[in-house]
Amino acid sequence: MKKRNALFPVLALLFLFASCAFAAPSGDPIKIGYLATLTGDGATWGQHERDGALLAVKELNEAGGVLG
Repeated sequence: MKKRNALFPVLALLFLFASCAFAAPSGDPIKIGYLATLTGDGATWGQHERDGALLAVKELNEAGGVLG
């Protein structure tokens, strides 16, 4: 029974990763969500986090993008 319980997560991960391997690039933009506190008490840090994320996106796009 323990082998069976250990086998299920392994098989689930295997099928999950296998399904991603067959995805064909469509050429559409890849949208990435980001959650930051831009108002309230944490707004100071949230704005810096947002600026850092935008800078990372800019650098990634200049280097050819996620898939480039």
